Order: sequence, then C-alpha cells, then structure tokens
Amino acid sequence: MQISSEVHNYMETLLGSKLVEMEYTEKYTPDQLADLACLVLNRLPSIYIRHDIDMLAALSDQKLVEMGRIVMDAITDVEHMIANDRRTRSPDELEEYFKVQAARDAMEALEEEARVQSE
Repeated sequence: MQISSEVHNYMETLLGSKLVEMEYTEKYTPDQLADLACLVLNRLPSIYIRHDIDMLAALSDQKLVEMGRIVMDAITDVEHMIANDRRTRSPDELEEYFKVQAARDAMEALEEEARVQSE
C-alpha cells in the first residue's frame, strides 16, 4: 500500500542539499554517493513530511542549523568508509564498527532522554 507519493523523509532532502553544497557530487561516483547516502541516512532520525515548506516554517533557524550540523557530522563519520571502500574490510572489522556504533547510539539516546527530562 502506498500512502502518498508526497510523503518523504526530510533528512533525504537535507542530505542531498549538503552533498551538493559541499561538492561531494563532484568527488564521488553516483554509486559511491548512493552508498554514502544509505550509510548517512541510517545514522539520522527519520522525519517524514508531505511538504518541505511546512517543515521549514515549523522549525526555528537554530533547529535548522542544528539539523544541518547533524547531517554534516554523519557525513564526516561515514565518508572514510566510502573513500576507503568498506567492501574490502574483513568481517571482524565490520562487526567491531557496528558494535561501536550501537554503543554511540545508546549513549546519544541516554543523553537525549536526560536533556528532555531536564526541560
């Protein structure tokens, strides 16, 4: 069942604009960009919307800047995997990478929970 062709993840839009803005589209092949996008989007929260303009109107400038920083941080975190072709990694290296990422995700969730509780 398709809900609507208008529904999309805003983080994909933001990621695409950052990749163009920072000239990643000139640096990597389309296949590498697709891999980069998948890796980055798996690190970001999904924010599904129908219209970008509604999203932009609802957020403060500070929140938009913060979201842009989060996207750039995620790009920076995974770019080395594309540049160094992650497919050449051994299974042990990949397993260690995902263990570290799971620990980071858990820590971020705890920090966010603490921040929300303190508000």
